[in-house]
Amino acid sequence: MSLKLNPDLWCDYSLYGLRLHSNLPIPGLVAAAPAAVMPGDVRVWLNAMPPELCDITPTAELVFYVSAETDEQGTPSLKIHRGVRGDYFRLIFEDGVQFLVDRAGSVIGMTWRESTTYEDAVTYLVGPIMAFVLALRNITCLHASAVAIKDRAIALLGPSGAGKSTTAAMFARLGYPVLSDDVVPLRDQRDHFLTQPGYPCLRLWPSSVDALFGSPEALPCLTPTWEKRGLDLTREAYKFHTQESPLAAIYILDERCASAPAVAEVSAREGLLALLANSYAANVINPQQRAQEFQVLSRVARHVPMRRVKAHTDPARLPELCAAIIDDFQTHAHNQKSPT
Repeated sequence: MSLKLNPDLWCDYSLYGLRLHSNLPIPGLVAAAPAAVMPGDVRVWLNAMPPELCDITPTAELVFYVSAETDEQGTPSLKIHRGVRGDYFRLIFEDGVQFLVDRAGSVIGMTWRESTTYEDAVTYLVGPIMAFVLALRNITCLHASAVAIKDRAIALLGPSGAGKSTTAAMFARLGYPVLSDDVVPLRDQRDHFLTQPGYPCLRLWPSSVDALFGSPEALPCLTPTWEKRGLDLTREAYKFHTQESPLAAIYILDERCASAPAVAEVSAREGLLALLANSYAANVINPQQRAQEFQVLSRVARHVPMRRVKAHTDPARLPELCAAIIDDFQTHAHNQKSPT
């Protein structure tokens, strides 16, 4: 995709509690009013490299991380290189989309091959790249989706395929606002945590769309080359929660079963293990950050009620799962004293 840059048309967005200042429009993000003085927390150069990172060369880099997941040709889904001075990172995805990120998490550059669409490349930016940026900024992120119930947030936690987005979409259909999909940053307030809003879209596999809407074609594809489909939360029937909200409970999505949806308490230790397993950047942060993250997640497990939930194998019973979560939340988590 050929894109022309116009230095006078930079765009400002709000994402995960940060202000992005981009040289090109970023599809699907929430626009923010232009900053009066500072250009933003993160400057994003799309189809270009930031001026301060233009002189670097791949030969002066060290391998920092290689994903164990590969494609049919054996290419890792993600490789991360680090500059020898530790001043930047290069993230290389299997389809050739590349990002340069400075050590402070304040500058991002993105390039992609002609065979890749702009929309494809942006899906990396708003997901794993921003999670990486947040990790560089020492902001803990959960691999979760978040939904607002009254003035608080609940997180739906679990690995890929657990049903986080599908469950969040069911909550959206029931009239509950969605805060974030797949990435849930936590702003640490010592004795409580604030969830940050993402962008107004839920990404769903065709099977989930079929279960929710009766046909896999009921929602449009997110990109021309990807089978995932998008539920636009800006549509009149849905709500996107744009304000940070106190995290009131975490629901761990367990394996589906043939019995009625159920909610069970978990110990702080069991909850901590689940949080550590579902920290978004767990595999790519350094030992010092890992120790800090452990302390943060330990406090999350102590201060935030955690439950394990089992969904029925029949997708038609998703409303029952949401009802069980809402009932538990209203009975237990929401009765706790609100943070001040």
